[in-house]
Amino acid sequence: MKYRFTILNVSALIYLIGCICFTLINYARLSGGEGWGIAYMIVLFTLGLAALLVDFVIRKIFKDQKIQQIVSAIATVLIAIVIYMGS
Repeated sequence: MKYRFTILNVSALIYLIGCICFTLINYARLSGGEGWGIAYMIVLFTLGLAALLVDFVIRKIFKDQKIQQIVSAIATVLIAIVIYMGS
């Protein structure tokens, strides 16, 4: 089986790369005080990993590529709303 990208896993990978870069660039500011910035970034990183897990489940449940893309797009919007409302 050939691996194909979906909307959800591409957006999750971009999100995770962004989280890692932001953490590395702003580490001094995030770790200042009691380190709650680092804890917050760990939570955000975990949400990105959860998005990849959701994509894996979608791939196992739906075999048709078109349905995978549609469900992945819906999941991407829902995850973006969760992240936006949490911050």
